[in-house]
Amino acid sequence: RLCCGEATERLQGLVGAVCDGGRVWRGDSAYAVLRRGEDSDLEISLRQPNGEIVRCRLGLRTLLNEDDVSTGAISCLDDITEGARLREQLELRATCDALTGCHNRASVLAGLDRALVQATPQHTGVAVVFIHLDGFKEVNDTLGHIHGDALLDRIARQLRDGSRRHASLRRVGAPDFTL
Repeated sequence: RLCCGEATERLQGLVGAVCDGGRVWRGDSAYAVLRRGEDSDLEISLRQPNGEIVRCRLGLRTLLNEDDVSTGAISCLDDITEGARLREQLELRATCDALTGCHNRASVLAGLDRALVQATPQHTGVAVVFIHLDGFKEVNDTLGHIHGDALLDRIARQLRDGSRRHASLRRVGAPDFTL
């Protein structure tokens, strides 16, 4: 039988070993389970000996006695790798343009909202530059969509390379970008 502090330390040691040096471990989760009786779920990444990353959900559940006092905890580790990969792919498809890798039209407003919320009194300026490529339709019509796609991809790379590090390039239409 361990007191809360000892149990938290032991749990941190076990999970820290599993979680690649403890980088994703949150000790407050063990404290919440053992001290306050609050169940917790952590999503962690494990590196296999072959280098493959496996995503897991670590469920921590409080064990209570008949007086509803925490007497310990149990944990369960579930492999959620496939679900996590599917979730990441769906998020990427929903927010990125497949051709250029830029954020897409759907993410423009979300990005503006985030920028406005993160603005501080010292840095309140938020700017959006709209870039329209005149004559782009003629490129597609005369040279074909393959060449038009290649041109869009090249322009996107040049805009990204020439932008400030914190600028976010978004493709909002065939010949339209925002920065």
